[in-house]
Amino acid sequence: MENPAKEISSLITTLLSGSPQEQSLALQKYFTQDCSFTHPFCRVPSFSSTSPNGGSIPFASRTILLQILKWYRILSPNTQLKIHSTVFDSKTNTIYIKTSQIFSIWFIPYHKTPPVNLVTVLQLEPSSGAAAGQLPNGISSRDEEEGNETMYDAAEETRHLIAEGEKPSFAEVVENGPEATTNTNNNNNSAQDGKTDKKSKSNKKSGGSRPKQGNGHASGSGNSTATKYYIKSYEDLYQVNEFLKFLTLGFGAWTYMVWQLFATLVCVIGVGILGPVMKLVAPKEWEGKGVSVQ
Repeated sequence: MENPAKEISSLITTLLSGSPQEQSLALQKYFTQDCSFTHPFCRVPSFSSTSPNGGSIPFASRTILLQILKWYRILSPNTQLKIHSTVFDSKTNTIYIKTSQIFSIWFIPYHKTPPVNLVTVLQLEPSSGAAAGQLPNGISSRDEEEGNETMYDAAEETRHLIAEGEKPSFAEVVENGPEATTNTNNNNNSAQDGKTDKKSKSNKKSGGSRPKQGNGHASGSGNSTATKYYIKSYEDLYQVNEFLKFLTLGFGAWTYMVWQLFATLVCVIGVGILGPVMKLVAPKEWEGKGVSVQ
């Protein structure tokens, strides 16, 4: 990612609601090979396909993360996801994403959780694309640049030429025969001559085209020195009552809320009873003089 704050929303949507192929491509492009994943129900520790002693294993931790994301889609093919806000902390290279999701397990009749709120924390690893070699995601910088180029589509080019009237359609060829192609070519030549005349007049008025003064980079070339960010840690943070919604729907969350209110009441009563005792037994600590802030 070159702009994490703008790109992260579409990436999260792809990971949680995309097809298996889209999930795989997103992980390969935006995640490091040894990325880690932390969730209340599962964990993927960070490990690489290359061990410190020089050996190798057939997969890295990113491969395990892909299986978890696929399983998530299998359990709930129609997850409703809403991204409320995203914040990128450039000092710590961390992204905070506040989301809510409605999870529906397809093989459980009428299963549908209330909106589950969470905060996703992504730790990023910056990398400059200036130097050739292998990037943190395991792809060489040259292959990534080639992968970002748009492939030529001959069919799309033909449709564009027909729409612009620069090439006859199949129906016109059938109806008019070879004349359709000839007429189209003549029209194209006339239109091209008109464009050339307008361009030459415009150049005369402007005194000819002058090259723009740039910053030393060739025009039209990408900024190879731009910093790109790759995700090396993916962590989902839930309040206890939120992840209980996955297990017990709304009932568990309400039960836990009652427990929280009871604990709050205990705090209030405890201060009322033990507060005067603390003032007598440990006045220094009670007044806060024994607390040091570092």
